[in-house]
Amino acid sequence: MYGDIVPKIPFREFFDYKFQITVDGMVSAYRVPFILGGPSVVFKQDSFFYEHFYADIEPWVHYVPFNHNLNNLIQRLNWAQENDHLAHIISENARHFVRTELKPSDVYCYVYRLFNRYAEKQYGKVEVRKGMHELSKKRSCFKCPYNTLNKSEL
Repeated sequence: MYGDIVPKIPFREFFDYKFQITVDGMVSAYRVPFILGGPSVVFKQDSFFYEHFYADIEPWVHYVPFNHNLNNLIQRLNWAQENDHLAHIISENARHFVRTELKPSDVYCYVYRLFNRYAEKQYGKVEVRKGMHELSKKRSCFKCPYNTLNKSEL
């Protein structure tokens, strides 16, 4: 046994805590953009996994990094407790990043660009099968500002 089983808490209650620790599972932790946008200081594990925005966030600017094997996590938590003002600045930087760079429209635009790049690599005719329907190109509730793709942007 690794310790006592603790009750699950709703996600909205995560923000009652000063620190958030994100550790990968089988994939990158899906909740990273959500906790970066909250008031807590985020501790992010060095990761083999990648989210589309990871290249735009920086350790010690948007989050406190810790080793993949967790061997310096306690040291980093102690640092944050001893440097409350700096930790708060990191939290503010993360929140600003999410509010300016990870708005839903930014994420939709990224996915739009990704699918367009993927479509460029397909060959053959797309078959609309039974139960499917083709969407009109004119039918769009989302207008991505990147309707012409620069191949270096993805």
